[in-house]
Amino acid sequence: MGILLGIIADDFTGATDIASILVREGMRTVMSIGVPAATFDVHDAD
Repeated sequence: MGILLGIIADDFTGATDIASILVREGMRTVMSIGVPAATFDVHDAD
């Protein structure tokens, strides 16, 4: 299993900024606005 990292941003711009940095460094990212459903599986995201 790889790294599972959670980040809380205070706005959409900050969230996309950190996501773009992580993607540039080779990590996959998923962005959610609000609390994900209890059935959400991060491994199903693309």
